Amino acid sequence: MEKYLVKELTKGAIIGPFHVNPFDHGIILSPLNTVPKKDSTERRIILDLSSAGGTGVNEFIDKDNYLGEPVSLTYPRVDDLVSLIKKKGSGSHLFKRDLARAYRQIPIDIGDTFLVGFAWNGHIFFDIVLSMGLRSAAQICQRLTNAIAYIYRSLGFDIINYLDDFAGVEIPELSEKAFLELQNVLASCGIEESEHKAVGPSTRMEFLGIICDSVKMTLEISIERLTDIDLILLEWVGKEFASKREIQSLVGKLNFVGCCVRPGRVFISRILNCKHKLVPVTYTDFQQYIKEFINNHSSMWLTIVE
Repeated sequence: MEKYLVKELTKGAIIGPFHVNPFDHGIILSPLNTVPKKDSTERRIILDLSSAGGTGVNEFIDKDNYLGEPVSLTYPRVDDLVSLIKKKGSGSHLFKRDLARAYRQIPIDIGDTFLVGFAWNGHIFFDIVLSMGLRSAAQICQRLTNAIAYIYRSLGFDIINYLDDFAGVEIPELSEKAFLELQNVLASCGIEESEHKAVGPSTRMEFLGIICDSVKMTLEISIERLTDIDLILLEWVGKEFASKREIQSLVGKLNFVGCCVRPGRVFISRILNCKHKLVPVTYTDFQQYIKEFINNHSSMWLTIVE
């Protein structure tokens, strides 16, 4: 935690430490939590703004409106990248760039600082950028990258943006120019890029967990991810009961397969239908439904993965 505080203070993402409330009005201090980072032994620090028994900061953020306008947020899919590859043709070059620190370089209104405080070792700190754990953080980030994508497209290039990730496709003759121009747009907008995550023009690239190959015109899942999915499916064989969280986790994993094996999407919809039946007439009825679902589909999914 001490390392995190030093890093965030250095980056200008938090203010503090304070021994007492620095404002002339009340403040809100929320608890801290951590979640594991992908492909890392480190853990991500989360400000739990949904705590306090329904009275946390997130409870007062309207998820359907932002700045007085309705929120209509959609995220691109791998299918959207596939459409760009088809548009540019076989052998087209793919590239991507990422924002550094995701939400943590997007400032918040200074007047809201008192809402995102936390305490550590008797000292008080406040976020002055979007908090990890803020209900509106994802859609604000997507709105920002939507604007960047709009600027980039106005230069004549194609791009899709998923939160802090950008993926582009271009014909080989223009791919290097397109890749460098995206870097220029990010810099001109004052956005810090995660340079070590940038992937230069290539006919093969991973995006949103799926490997796209513009020469073979295929979608693939990495061996590591396939092994992970296979192990999860084996755990489901013989299972007699599943919680809502377990079903959601299963769907998340199988969605990767559904991206590459289109018929699998039909069966994913059946799993989602199962999840929607989590308020059964009786516990016995629901348990029987889970048993029938597992017996009918677990083996089938193992076959698809193999």
